[in-house]
Amino acid sequence: MKKYLLLVLVPALLLGMLQKAEAGVLAESFSVSPYVGGYSFIDKDRLETGPTFGIRGGYNFTTHFGLEAAFGYIPTEGKANSGIGDADVFSYHLDALYHFMPDGPLVPYLAAGYGGNSREYEGGGDVSRSTVNYGVGVKYFLREAMALRGDVRHLISRDVGETFHNFEYTVGLDFLFGGVKPAAVAAQPAEEPSLEPVPAAEPTPGHYKYCVTLHGEFDIDKAQVRPENKDEIAIVGNFMKKYPTTTAVIEGHTDNVGSPEYNLDLSKRRAQAVVNYLAENYGIDRSRLEARGYGLARPVEPNTTDEGRQANRRIEAIIDCAFD
Repeated sequence: MKKYLLLVLVPALLLGMLQKAEAGVLAESFSVSPYVGGYSFIDKDRLETGPTFGIRGGYNFTTHFGLEAAFGYIPTEGKANSGIGDADVFSYHLDALYHFMPDGPLVPYLAAGYGGNSREYEGGGDVSRSTVNYGVGVKYFLREAMALRGDVRHLISRDVGETFHNFEYTVGLDFLFGGVKPAAVAAQPAEEPSLEPVPAAEPTPGHYKYCVTLHGEFDIDKAQVRPENKDEIAIVGNFMKKYPTTTAVIEGHTDNVGSPEYNLDLSKRRAQAVVNYLAENYGIDRSRLEARGYGLARPVEPNTTDEGRQANRRIEAIIDCAFD
């Protein structure tokens, strides 16, 4: 038995030392778990404890809950004076697993399931029984998508009015395939210094200072200028045509629906849409315009209501003032 355990544990530990990684159970992932261990037949079965070899295959619906099918082989023999001889036992069951602390690296779990076992005796008289099982286990993730696993089960079966108890204790490896990785907390874009226009000196008596602002909202997941915003953009376009030394920084913003990376790109596209509109419809030189995106970093309203999210899907502008 020790030889079989070493065949599993030594390569696993070496791999873990080579590449340690933060890991855990992934939702919507498949698992394959080869294992070795021991299997004990209690009292009435009159069979000796033997080694067990098998494989488990499962699917994790969430990080906490999964289903797993198991198949194991136990070569054994009858106890002294039982007259049984050699026996081959096959165990198979479908189990539900509940993982605690699934983010790892140490993930304990509970298991329970239903299945059966079949026994082929050297002298004939093969037997098949249904079984229920329950137990506990632990997975220790050595690296991403690979864990060392230990498992203990109590298996209960009935036959001709009698109850039989068996125990299985195994170690093995758990390999994960696919799955949905937790969304990384994306760093918010660094605050860029606002290109606030240099305040112009107050005009001398008889002169006037003219300023203009821009604010517009966008549809969900869109970067097209709304028709109702074109009148306000026209004010900016006409203002910049009249005062050709003025410049403008167009800032795009989003609500919190979607990933931070996607929203950052969407906000840049919204700002660029306004820059393009001013350049194409009012002839404003693009060197006087700059588009910036801030994604979901600067909400003006809480994103907890439709109205708040609509207010955050917007563009704003920083525009120079001009003197007559």
